[in-house]
Amino acid sequence: MIVTGHSLGGGLARIVGTLTGLPSVSFSPPGLALSHRKYSAPRPDGTKARISSNGAMHHQSIAVVTEFDWVPAIDKQVGLVQTIVCDRGDKAHQNSCHLLEGTICHLLQHCGDRRHRYDTCAYDVDIAAIAPSLLSFAWTHRYILFPSFLLVLLMVAFAIVPELV
Repeated sequence: MIVTGHSLGGGLARIVGTLTGLPSVSFSPPGLALSHRKYSAPRPDGTKARISSNGAMHHQSIAVVTEFDWVPAIDKQVGLVQTIVCDRGDKAHQNSCHLLEGTICHLLQHCGDRRHRYDTCAYDVDIAAIAPSLLSFAWTHRYILFPSFLLVLLMVAFAIVPELV
């Protein structure tokens, strides 16, 4: 069994794989250099399995990271990291380099498929297509989102301008 995931799921796959001793392959995970020591899991004998700084994460974990993707830049990557090119670097500002579709297309194009099932791979990035659903979600949850936004804004104001307190 190989534990796998993308983005936050990729980071969790690396943690779970390391704690259980299973190999993991993750795509565009956040880095774990500063936080990996805090994760632990109970063993059947009652002790806790912890992630060591030179253990399974370095030997049984592979992270496929796309350049220009901001999620893997959150903390430093540890273990085996394979960096690949973002085929849609012109749309990196729209988060296209983080999409799993681009990573899959890149891997198929450059690593191939022995059975030659995939001759071409194309996908489109249209962030504007999700705007109506995001606006609908925001409007539906406005009584939660608006006060939360004001609270965060107030907290930032208190943190930035201490003289106001």
